[in-house]
Amino acid sequence: MADLNRISPYLFSLCTTALVTGCGGGGGTKANHTTQETPAAIQWTDRSTEHYFPAGVQYQFANIDGADAHLVTVDLNQPHLQVEAVKAEQAQAIFNYTFEPGVVVAINGGFFSGNSSYSAVINQGEVLARNITALNRNGQSYPVIRSALTLDSDNQASIEWLYHFELNANGGYAFDAPLAYTGSNSAALAAPEKANGTPIAPNMAIGGGPTLIKNGAEKLTYNEEIFWGSGVELNDQRPRTAVCVTDQNHLRLLVISRYALQDLPALLLDLDCTDAMNLDGGGSSAMAFNDQAIYDQGRAVPSALVIKEL
Repeated sequence: MADLNRISPYLFSLCTTALVTGCGGGGGTKANHTTQETPAAIQWTDRSTEHYFPAGVQYQFANIDGADAHLVTVDLNQPHLQVEAVKAEQAQAIFNYTFEPGVVVAINGGFFSGNSSYSAVINQGEVLARNITALNRNGQSYPVIRSALTLDSDNQASIEWLYHFELNANGGYAFDAPLAYTGSNSAALAAPEKANGTPIAPNMAIGGGPTLIKNGAEKLTYNEEIFWGSGVELNDQRPRTAVCVTDQNHLRLLVISRYALQDLPALLLDLDCTDAMNLDGGGSSAMAFNDQAIYDQGRAVPSALVIKEL
């Protein structure tokens, strides 16, 4: 296991936005959209033996059109593995999240400003943060339902559209779809009602968005989750972080140094994902193992998704 007394070589930095959407638009270099490499042509190399991983965790690497892609697969059926959503009081570089005992993998969480998370963070049933419930656009408030990766008490994973009416374990509801916004010309819709959702109390959840895949099919809910006006664009080339689940209840964590958001669903479908969701990107995208910062731009983030060996 890693030496938990290490000092991170990365400086902390804070990211804020007047649009109250987090830091997904920051970092990385904008470029005009170009078609990505066909996913089927991508050759993934298993690099698991280069690091310490317990049974049930695999690390693969690929170069996609000059971008470095890092993929970790976790078998959620293994009882010695635990997935946790972590929220720090002080935002910190992703490598620091691996200092906790047992942590073997960490990636960045959802959207934020400074030390405040605007995406859900639920760990062992405790709600540490909820998905933002309204956004300011066009001079008015827009209610919004956003995505979250959830695990139930049996460690079964899914991507849900999660809305918290209250900031407590019983205040969360899952909806069959986000609100029906169509883009920047949309009028504000009514806030969701409990009667139209299903109560949900996940054991673990990490929020983000938009959803990329639902029930084995592409389902990119960029407009519905109000990512227009946020700085998170569909077609620019930036670092990306995404999570997905397979029909074998395997969790995949993807960090890639440059990719278009609109191309992520095809890439993840090729990886046998049945549900998938985007997390914060740009300068926030990061992945660290217990012995190395694999891809870390040094940005301080207040939440992370970690894999622990029990």
